[in-house]
Amino acid sequence: MNESSQHETSSNPIIPEVMPAETAVARHLIPTTLDELASLPEEQGLAIVETRHKIVESLRRASVALTSPQDWLLFRAEDRITAYLQDSGCGRIMPLWGIDITPTDKPETITMTDDANGDFAIRTFGDAYCGATNAALKGVEGVRYSTEDFCRDLAPIQKKVRVTQASTANRNGNAVRRLTGLQNTAIEFIEDVWKGTGKSIALCPHGKGFGSKADRQGAGGVSAGTPKDVPAPVCEKCQKTMKFISGEGKTYASFWSCPDKKKVDGQWNDHSSVNDKQYREGLAKSAPRDPGQEG
Repeated sequence: MNESSQHETSSNPIIPEVMPAETAVARHLIPTTLDELASLPEEQGLAIVETRHKIVESLRRASVALTSPQDWLLFRAEDRITAYLQDSGCGRIMPLWGIDITPTDKPETITMTDDANGDFAIRTFGDAYCGATNAALKGVEGVRYSTEDFCRDLAPIQKKVRVTQASTANRNGNAVRRLTGLQNTAIEFIEDVWKGTGKSIALCPHGKGFGSKADRQGAGGVSAGTPKDVPAPVCEKCQKTMKFISGEGKTYASFWSCPDKKKVDGQWNDHSSVNDKQYREGLAKSAPRDPGQEG
């Protein structure tokens, strides 16, 4: 799938586009519109706005904390790098925001009459509601294609099922990104949330703006300039020696990765990868100390 086709522009996700009937009572008990807030004493109205802002910001930080580096896809435009929360990550944070998505139509299969390969796309539709903010979206769409990597080597009937599942996940992801305001997230925000957790933006996969496909996957740096001053780590899952991926001249830091670490059905498997700096720090902490050395 074309990476850029996943991006969407949206209005402020905190402002409801559609308000379900069952929330109408709550909607009128708490001031929400500018006119309603303006009718209150100034300090009270501003306090409501500030409190809502803090709650939403806390929800966004909690959401990022739930995700892994593999849930984010980095894009670079000139000197600016932003992170796109992939559908896998959206699935992790849906319950936190109380997001509910209701299908509105049957999945639509799109084909080309002159396509000898039998390729197709599936589009799904739904309405979404966020319990945390009372925001709602109508007519959210998702689409995925049979030509994507996750369909490789699948039988035709398996492709249909798999593309339908992926399209549904994409529809849900589109709703979650818009309702949470996590469409294009600053990497500085993610790094701040992950500080001290061992997660690193350097381990996020790369999209457009980072050179060729090989460059994005780090293929050009594998084993190049492998350090000789530390032993190569081994994968916790398969015990294979991990490969060194140099960050020299790149926008990411050097790291080690199992040769069997790859994406399966659009998600990274559980083979190991580790930031080089963090790996070295771990070695230093576990190194035996001389008798009498303070620690």
